[in-house]
Amino acid sequence: MRATQALMPGVYGQENLSKMKLCILLCLCILAFSGLPASGEIVVEEFFISTPGLVQRPDISGNIVVWLDWGVGQIWGCDLTVGETFPVGSHVAGQQYVAISGNTVVWSDYRNGPVGNLDIYGYDVSTGEEFPICTDSGGQVYPDVSGDYVIWQDQYTRYWHPWLGTGIVGGQSRYAAISDNTVVWVSQNDPDTYSIYGENLTTGDRFPVCTNSHFHYFPAISGNIVVWEDTRNEPPAYYDIYGYNLSTDEEFPVCTNTSGQRHPDVSGNIVVWSDARSGNSDIYGFDLVTKSEFPICTAPETQIEPAIDGNIVVWADGRGGIRGAILVSDPPTLHSLTMQVSPGGPDTVSPAIGEHEYEQGTVVPLNANHYINCPDVYEFDHWEGNVDNASSPDTTVLMNDNQTVTAVFVPTRQCGDECHLYPVGDFDQNCYVNWAAFSIFASHWSEGGCTDPDWCGGADLNQAGEVTWGDFGIFSEHWLECTAPECD
Repeated sequence: MRATQALMPGVYGQENLSKMKLCILLCLCILAFSGLPASGEIVVEEFFISTPGLVQRPDISGNIVVWLDWGVGQIWGCDLTVGETFPVGSHVAGQQYVAISGNTVVWSDYRNGPVGNLDIYGYDVSTGEEFPICTDSGGQVYPDVSGDYVIWQDQYTRYWHPWLGTGIVGGQSRYAAISDNTVVWVSQNDPDTYSIYGENLTTGDRFPVCTNSHFHYFPAISGNIVVWEDTRNEPPAYYDIYGYNLSTDEEFPVCTNTSGQRHPDVSGNIVVWSDARSGNSDIYGFDLVTKSEFPICTAPETQIEPAIDGNIVVWADGRGGIRGAILVSDPPTLHSLTMQVSPGGPDTVSPAIGEHEYEQGTVVPLNANHYINCPDVYEFDHWEGNVDNASSPDTTVLMNDNQTVTAVFVPTRQCGDECHLYPVGDFDQNCYVNWAAFSIFASHWSEGGCTDPDWCGGADLNQAGEVTWGDFGIFSEHWLECTAPECD
């Protein structure tokens, strides 16, 4: 739920409406792009909807934008896929606080009574059907909608569902917002604190979102992410934007620039808000995946009340009309990593021998293991290329350009390696069964009680528990056997 403010506008007339269709159609090729990739720099493609009247409180769902002509209290909509605008509802005056989800538009309406007796009405964009949601006495304000759920505020926050009927969420509350079946709202615990709470309408579970001793206003929610205006750092900035992840129970700052931030909204991983750092109100965004902030619109005039769905942002603009932007993730810069081995041999490096692509700035871990090509065992010696530590088999390379990295191995031959295993009966481990080995064997002759793992110095070759003629027979089969490198 966003705070409201009106901006001055265009002029009524057929000419402006025709221009409006043209401006929208010019951006349809951009709207063919759907969704926002998680990597790459975000590029903003701005578009314009020319609207008559005093525009206020735009909202968006999919390709449908709705807004309030505050001067006459009329809600308008625009289907960006066909470039057509349309009035929402049959009552042409006294509408306020519009919101949309899918094909359902909801708002507060004065048609049934005196000032202050606002009711909640809805409109199905696909059928053109208008319907009442709540016409109780008193005022119902600040509606929001998600799927089949509609919520609003009177003395409490209430909800309506076509099959479940009407219910109450929380105690005395205000500024509620909904995503799927989760509602968040501001509850006044004492005169100096407005806290934010939430409730799952399916399970009835209620939970705190932010309850510190400061004021918090206008929460917005998308999936597991809640964002709001927060006064904990004032002065110098009266409002900052903070967020909370319902799945991890983690609170985080979104923007704490000292200029002050208002009107947050969120969709998926992107948060948007109005920002006063340039001296007037601009639109900024924050990517929760890359943890990066980016400007969306910093035109000299005032931009307020942004709303976002997917990769499309809309806002009320002091230049007139509704402005919007398509957020496109610029493809990241890629660099190639060529992995080589010298001398050529089996692939015992990671990444594997060959070419690999990585994004600019990626730190790639490297690993090299020795390999066997008997009679030689090739041991790692060093790396060639722009690596962090050329002498270590485990190191890294920074992908700030195309890189070629070579793992250099040297051939080695030594007794006991994979190509020169100790022969049976080589008790002194010199890869030669000779008189020295026989002397060791003879020193254990007739010895009993041989057990694992020593087996009487290894002389109990058949592991029968004692050194006897059976062991001598095995020893004699390997007499003068040599596996040392000099015997290759």
